[in-house]
Amino acid sequence: MSMEQGSISFTSSLARVTRTRSMETVVAVPLPPPNQAEMDELRMQVVKSHVETVGGRIEPATGMAAAMEKNRLEQEAVQVALLRQQEDLVRQQDELKRPMANQDKATAEHREMLRQASGAMRQQHYTVEELSKVRRDSERWGLFAEGANQR
Repeated sequence: MSMEQGSISFTSSLARVTRTRSMETVVAVPLPPPNQAEMDELRMQVVKSHVETVGGRIEPATGMAAAMEKNRLEQEAVQVALLRQQEDLVRQQDELKRPMANQDKATAEHREMLRQASGAMRQQHYTVEELSKVRRDSERWGLFAEGANQR
């Protein structure tokens, strides 16, 4: 590529031209060294520099990925533990429901027995009251005394 600006000329296949409003700017890129050993050395330096730059970005990303994986595994372990606790609590609740149902049934049976006993005692009280009344009436009329004298 050959360019002229005023009386100065540049000849380079690696030159880049940038145009602005009123002027032309030529940016020249340095040419690679002429011998192969120097070119190989420069390539190695560029590759090493690139690896260091990219490696610096990869390490934190790898560390973050490992931390995220560790966090995920910890969360899974916590979820498994919570699930087991929940299952244990459900099982314990079911185990408590049976005795509570039995207790409710026994309580209902006891209430019924108390109701029946109360009814029987009330009936017995009425019977005793009736017998006491008959005895008082009999004593008043002298029937009880005559029955006692005849013996």
